[in-house]
Amino acid sequence: MYRLRVPPAEVARALLIVMRRGSLSAAEEITGHKYETIGRWLRAAARQAEAINAALGTIST
Repeated sequence: MYRLRVPPAEVARALLIVMRRGSLSAAEEITGHKYETIGRWLRAAARQAEAINAALGTIST
């Protein structure tokens, strides 16, 4: 998740709001970032989580 134009802490804050509120719209309203942008961050975070899980799965087996 590099090449972001927003500080990582702000991205993390937006994703935390999505997790807690269960809504991209809520995160958009609270943070002021566009719905589509937050969705893109969420998809990028999911890809990173999948890669980490895959890497850890190969190590522990």
